[in-house]
Amino acid sequence: MSRPGCRSVFWGELFSAVLAGAVFAAIYSGTGIALVASVFGVLALDYLIVTPGQVFANLNSETRVLIYILVISTVGTAFTELKRGYHALEEAQKEALNARAEAERAAFAREHVIGIVSHDLRNPLASIEMNLELLRRQPGLPDGAAAPIVSVSRSVVRMKRIIDDLLDAVKIEIGAFSVELKPESLRGLVTEAVEPFYSLAAEKKVALDFEVCPPDATLSCDRSRIIQALSNLLQNALKFSSAGGGVRIHAAQVSDEVQFVVTDMGRGIAEGELPHLFERYWRSRSGNGGAGLGLFIVQGIARSHGGWVGVSSVPGVGSRFVLAIPRRARAPGARAA
Repeated sequence: MSRPGCRSVFWGELFSAVLAGAVFAAIYSGTGIALVASVFGVLALDYLIVTPGQVFANLNSETRVLIYILVISTVGTAFTELKRGYHALEEAQKEALNARAEAERAAFAREHVIGIVSHDLRNPLASIEMNLELLRRQPGLPDGAAAPIVSVSRSVVRMKRIIDDLLDAVKIEIGAFSVELKPESLRGLVTEAVEPFYSLAAEKKVALDFEVCPPDATLSCDRSRIIQALSNLLQNALKFSSAGGGVRIHAAQVSDEVQFVVTDMGRGIAEGELPHLFERYWRSRSGNGGAGLGLFIVQGIARSHGGWVGVSSVPGVGSRFVLAIPRRARAPGARAA
């Protein structure tokens, strides 16, 4: 018989209530505590509330108990793993935030140091440049003095370019590289980029020419940056060209973009090196004496305009670089003049 006062109570509902309590115990305390609570809950239900032994009186009740324990175990294990995963995710997020903060601090420190170094180097370089110009203007220079002056002048220009490249590379890396877009003559851009290299091409006995199609085409871009990118490509092309070879720039409208194609007849680039060409500080195994920033900056200039840069090469035949810039697209972060 049921205990007095409990005849009207349906023991299955009480069983479900105990099950619910055990589930909550599994969620908040884990499987072990929930199973202990389950055992005491079932015993309390069987001996204190309903007729003693009724829960275990038949196979159906025993099945319920097994299901009860299985549910508690499954829920407890699942939520234990979820909590473990949640804590692991929290730790990963903290590590990511710390890594990002550290990277930002490192980038700031690097930019700050490079800024100081560039300032401290530019001042003496400017002084050297000024004194070299005064020497050039001196009447009656001794025989043989002109050549060393020219050599030192070239070294000064080279050092200034390295400083500028370092600063540009840092700006690209930290996302502070910006461009100012203005309508520019395509022919004017290419002409200005090519002119400084005619003397070097003549010294190396390399033919240098260009073509612009159509001649009156225009491009919305940052003039100085596009000329900088083309100069980097031309410098590389001439560096790896031998006497009797040729370097050519072909600029043309292709659909909704302008493509500057720089081709050379140099030694070419090994297939395994092509994927690394635009990486910061990367240099070919053959060595080129540079800092490994030229092509990285070309890529940064292309992306800052919303464009792209690509390369193809055949060893022993030559290389072909393509700098593509949208004709009128406004690049993210760009400033319109």
